[in-house]
This record gives sequence, C-alpha cells and structure tokens, in this order.
Amino acid sequence: MPRIDCSLRIEYAYWLLAAFFFAAAWMNTRERRWAAATFWAMLGVLFAGGDWALVAQKAGDARPVQGAGSASSHWPCSPH
Repeated sequence: MPRIDCSLRIEYAYWLLAAFFFAAAWMNTRERRWAAATFWAMLGVLFAGGDWALVAQKAGDARPVQGAGSASSHWPCSPH
C-alpha cells in the first residue's frame, strides 16, 4: 500500500495568504481605491509566484527574483 504524505508545507500558507491578498485587492478595486488595490494585488503576485521564482533562480535565471525585489522596493517611491 503506498504511503500518502499528509504533512503541511509552508507553501500552503503562502498560497492561502496570496488568496487573501487577491481578495483584498478585489474589494479595494470595487471601491475604486486604485492605489490600495495595486498594493494588495502586487503582494498577492509576490506570494503566489514565490515557488516559481525560486525554481527559476535555482535554474540560474535570477530575473524573476530581481523583478520581485525591484517591484517591491519601488512601491513607496511612486507618486501619489
């Protein structure tokens, strides 16, 4: 009989947080709060794409990780 792995992984928590951030972005979009919606959507993308970025980095492509760092570091400097 094959053994089934039922252990929790940290990725599940990240995906749950990403879903929460996308829901917050959607609610802010419905209220036409564009800056807040952009912030929450960007945070959701960062959390949802973390696995993909790490796989790309391990394969030798650092662009996804650099893009995530660039996007998150320039957010406070954007004009209001």
